[in-house]
Amino acid sequence: MEAKDCNENEGKRENSGKLDSGPNREPEGKREDEVKRELSRAAVYGLTPDDLLDHSLVIPPGAHVLLQNETSKASKSERGFVRLQPKTLDDVKRWIGAPDELGAKRLCCCHPSGEIPDVGSVSDFRNLHPSVRRSVNDLAKEYVHGDSRRVSAYKPILDHLVDRAYIHGVFLRQDIDIHKGSVLEIGKTVKILFARHIRIFVGGQLKISGDAKIDCVSINGNVSNLSISTLLEKPIIGRVLN
Repeated sequence: MEAKDCNENEGKRENSGKLDSGPNREPEGKREDEVKRELSRAAVYGLTPDDLLDHSLVIPPGAHVLLQNETSKASKSERGFVRLQPKTLDDVKRWIGAPDELGAKRLCCCHPSGEIPDVGSVSDFRNLHPSVRRSVNDLAKEYVHGDSRRVSAYKPILDHLVDRAYIHGVFLRQDIDIHKGSVLEIGKTVKILFARHIRIFVGGQLKISGDAKIDCVSINGNVSNLSISTLLEKPIIGRVLN
């Protein structure tokens, strides 16, 4: 995964697409509650603060930076660029899904058209009729993005869907600043953008090309591209966590 400067005039914004281009704003001493919050936020993903990239991301005026996964070789060992591997669908829901309380507000349209047979292994699932697999995938979407309690009876079957699945994310310990006339674009392969504070100055833009969750302490500025209708339809997109 890498950050690309999409400006035509690359010389004008040299190095502006580097994730470590911003200053480290970490104060000399941290309040105890800030440390606890940092630990608890990272722990949701099975990470520690040491796994996060310890620099701010600053997008200077006029720059267009794309965060996009370019290789399947990204792993947890690459600080800041994390490839998460879920073991069950509960991991997927916790990392990129919606809480049941929010998902319950969405209409459930995932009722199977027929009986779902018992599935004891991944190979059994792959041998199901395509229409049955589609029904199972619809149930999985409800589990992750809706109210998992509605489809909890199918959980043993749904867990087979995460076999060899990966979720890519960019995890920053510090802040993101998007300056006037600049764009930070989250590519389709990045599903999680994790940071402390995100500040979008007048004329700057945070653009999400796919389905990405924003996990941050606070976000201020131009978030008009994350419409209310989109949030209600797909809580994963642009969801701000405190």
